[in-house]
Amino acid sequence: PDDIRDLKEYMRNEGNLHNRFSRRFKQIIEEADAVVPYIYKKTSERGISNKSDNYMHNLMVKLSAVIRWMREDKGIIYNNPMAGIDVGQSVYVHRPVYITVEERRMLEDLDLSDNEYLSCQRDIFVFQCFVGCRYGDLSQLKHSNVHQGILEYVPSKTRSNPHPAQPRIPLSNKALALIGRWEGEDWLNNDRLFPFVSLSKYNDALKELFKMAGLTRLVFVYDTKKNKEVQKPLNEVVSSHMARRTFVGTCYKKVKDPNIIGTMSGHAVNSKAFARYRDIDDDDLRAVIEL
Repeated sequence: PDDIRDLKEYMRNEGNLHNRFSRRFKQIIEEADAVVPYIYKKTSERGISNKSDNYMHNLMVKLSAVIRWMREDKGIIYNNPMAGIDVGQSVYVHRPVYITVEERRMLEDLDLSDNEYLSCQRDIFVFQCFVGCRYGDLSQLKHSNVHQGILEYVPSKTRSNPHPAQPRIPLSNKALALIGRWEGEDWLNNDRLFPFVSLSKYNDALKELFKMAGLTRLVFVYDTKKNKEVQKPLNEVVSSHMARRTFVGTCYKKVKDPNIIGTMSGHAVNSKAFARYRDIDDDDLRAVIEL
């Protein structure tokens, strides 16, 4: 347990330590080059930050799972070093941030005839708003995943489960038109629905597109470093996952049945995570009272 507490303390203060001993960090990384992940090397070059409470919680949950596996499944260890360790809990902003139908149309109406790259990223985001899947799954979708106007796939997150989720999403005419617009343009020649780019390039393009479309309203987001809600412009916080929240949030505004929407988004029945994607606003409360 003392080793784990030391690890938590180190991770929480890694940014401060890196600032004080940057040359030592560089030396250690060079000496252990073969085992240091590339992403850590790049992060170290830019400057490592202290880890947030959410990061620490996720790390402790994973470590706890490994230790449980070593103890209960493999008999490698017989003690439980996680005993008495506070794994904490993840904190999410109360109201999920997503765009409205009107804001999505503002994106659709952008004239990008002179910029094919941004035009493609815009179309991918709009399509993602129509189907609600994660970008990792979206970027692997092929034309064979569409049957008679219905998109079917198995999410990578649940693929290893005995009974994985299998979302089925009827595609609107707009969604089908977007697929048709980029048919045959997949640069990998893998018959994918769109010529996808890396997630980081996609997210960078979304920030630029939102600014161009005037989607800059202030929204509340949870700052994991400061452990409090702060206001930021929409174009600075947009990412691929906002499309997934948009799908769930806009559907929920029309049909207050999480299980129907979860069938399309890939959420398990009664999933606790589903609550992070939809917002119960004053209109929902008034509707209940009126009933």
